[in-house]
Amino acid sequence: MTPTTLGVIVGNRGFFPKHLCVSGRATILKVLESEGLRAIALDLDATPYGSVESLADAHKLADLFKANRDVIDGVLVTLPNFGDERAIANVLRWAGLNVPVLVHAFPDDPTQMTLANRRDSFCGKMSACNNLRQYGLPFTLTRGHTMDPEGEAFRADLRQFAATCRVTRGLRHARRPSTPCATARSCWNKPASPSRRSTYLKFSAGRRACRRATRATRPSMTRCWPTCRPAGRRTRGRRSGSGRGRLIFQM
Repeated sequence: MTPTTLGVIVGNRGFFPKHLCVSGRATILKVLESEGLRAIALDLDATPYGSVESLADAHKLADLFKANRDVIDGVLVTLPNFGDERAIANVLRWAGLNVPVLVHAFPDDPTQMTLANRRDSFCGKMSACNNLRQYGLPFTLTRGHTMDPEGEAFRADLRQFAATCRVTRGLRHARRPSTPCATARSCWNKPASPSRRSTYLKFSAGRRACRRATRATRPSMTRCWPTCRPAGRRTRGRRSGSGRGRLIFQM
């Protein structure tokens, strides 16, 4: 079976710790490899820390995705820190892959909420998803808003996402015949059996009789114009006898 290939977008925001991008990128790639998934991502020397933050970074990763569009089955967006929501959305827009997208964010360690280690990926994920929604780019969320990529919960979400990508890949190459097959044509051209035809005629006759009975008992509506205002209603700004018609029901 052809291995599932995911394009990886590592988000970054300038004033957040940079070492989180390096360690987060390495962790995600290790998890993907352990799950038997191929990854297509920027090299560490292609952009700062192999992440996307500026428009130039987004162009580089979009070009890389477009060059491998025939093998990419899905895209994983991971946020080791807050990330730049515009760069993430631009990569998906410019690549035009039309594949499933999974958005993941690293959790913060409550004991390391200092300027040197704070991620703030929780808020960054909301900002990135908001931009994707504004651009009309569909995406999938993980079970938890922030998840440890090495935990079993995230691995289960990743396996389910990979299965979705495989189904999407199979449907992408599915073809529907423009003309019916020979068997279908022969069935359509075959005359109906007498029993089926009589059943259909009886059903049609019953429907016609039901409609006739309904029309016979339904009250007819005639409009009397312009006698007076509608019965039971008050006209706006007009008194009775203002020339507005009313409906008269006759049995």
